Amino acid sequence: MGIYLGTNFNLMHSYTTNSGSNWVIDQDFVDGAYGNPTINGFGALTRNDQSAEVWWITTDGAINYAPWDRLNGWEYSTYQLWHGCSRAK
Repeated sequence: MGIYLGTNFNLMHSYTTNSGSNWVIDQDFVDGAYGNPTINGFGALTRNDQSAEVWWITTDGAINYAPWDRLNGWEYSTYQLWHGCSRAK
């Protein structure tokens, strides 16, 4: 799996469904509904064969989080920071 900024500044991803021989490329990972990432890119990606997590900071300062696992697929959360506290949306 690869996650990167597209030319429209959306997060994009490419992935394989069968151990590397057939890649699905340039798919919108996040289309702006969960905030466009800053032009510096996303903050963190961690993964193994069972799960993945992506964190990124949006242009409005929110911290977004997208976990993935085989059972649930991708899920999305947004955290806004106010005066040192966080609140999940």
